[in-house]
Formats: sequence, structure tokens, C-alpha cells
Amino acid sequence: MQANFTADIILGKISRTHGVRGIVVLRIEASMRDAVREGLPLLLDSEGVQKALTVRSCSNHRSGLLVSFHGIENREQAQALVGSRVSMSRSEAPQLEEGEYFDCDVIGCEVLAGDGSPVGKVKEVLATGANDVYVVEAPPTTVSAGQEASRGASATRGQEILVPAISTVVLELNVEEKRIVVDPTGLLYPEPGHTESRKSRVAAEARVAAEDGSAQEHRRRSSSDE
Repeated sequence: MQANFTADIILGKISRTHGVRGIVVLRIEASMRDAVREGLPLLLDSEGVQKALTVRSCSNHRSGLLVSFHGIENREQAQALVGSRVSMSRSEAPQLEEGEYFDCDVIGCEVLAGDGSPVGKVKEVLATGANDVYVVEAPPTTVSAGQEASRGASATRGQEILVPAISTVVLELNVEEKRIVVDPTGLLYPEPGHTESRKSRVAAEARVAAEDGSAQEHRRRSSSDE
């Protein structure tokens, strides 16, 4: 089936098969699970090879969603889908409120300090439970002197910086212009090799816990949708 729609919102990735009847496990953020429903057209991309499929059924699973597709009837057919990135059309996505964003819109944004110096580019969005955290890859040069002085550390190419998505740290977020302005004093510098680990997530949550609780969060969906 050829796609006749633009799939511009990335939902997640198919991680494995489930059972013998063509069901797969779709790893997806909890806040986006309700976007997947019976009859929804999805685009699957595996190393540049695209396939358009329609959801037959879906249900919650501890690792994401259990999804079956029309035309996928057995384990062998389902196995061919494992590893595929799954996207949907923005026109089919849930309506967002002001100040809410999809992960795919935040990923790729250039992050700047208030003085205009580069911090890096968002490569991932982590959901901590309290608020989102943007994982930023530092640019080839070291971070600005202001950042180095404020945190007592410098970041070189490949090192990752954590940006708690709260208003005291994220001063401006413009997904149309792919730009985020931050207060460098609120950034977190995990130990090299520990990004994506529990230590980094705990550090991000600890940073938020230190706030007075009144900071507005920059989030993809409201807490009532989690």
C-alpha cells in the first residue's frame, strides 16, 4: 500500500512481535497512546523503505501498545516490521493546547543561551513524570564561558546536556523557527557515558524538585493526558 498522506509526526518504533497472529509492540510515549486507534493510517519506515498500513486494533501494553494491521496476518509478516519507525499525519493527531508541542517538533531545535551563544541541538525528549527534559548535543566547540563559569564544566562535541523543560530554564521555545533559548544556569551536565541512564533522569527530576513548584512547564501534552 502506497502512502497518500504526509506522515510528519513520529510516534515511535516497532520493537518486537507479540504472539503468532501478526501483532507487534509499538514503543510509544504514554501521552501519545490515545492517538493510535482503529482505522488510523500509519507510515512505517525501515531504513528508507516505507510501507503504509492501517491499524486494525490496538491495546495498552507495559512496553507501549499492542498493534495489529490490516494485511499483517502472522508472525513472519510482523517480524518484517520490527525496527520500523512509525509516523502519522499531523491532521490525525490530537489537538494541542497553547504551549504544548510534539516531541518531533522539539527535536532538531537549536538551543541558545540568553546571550546568543550556542548550547547545542535537541536530539531527544525524555519524559521524567514531572516534566519533559530535552537532551541536547553540544556543538563542536566548547560551550560559552558563561555556561562554563555557571556550572564549573565545559561540554565538547558529543557530550550531552540536559535541559529541564520548565519556564525558569526554557526562556523561549519557537518550534516554527526551530529555536530554544535557555538560562544556562539551569542546565544539567551528566557524567560522560551516563546519559539516558537512570542517574540522568534522577538528576533531572532532582533539579525540578528544587524549584518552588510554580514554574510553568513546556510540555507535549497536559498532565491529564498522561
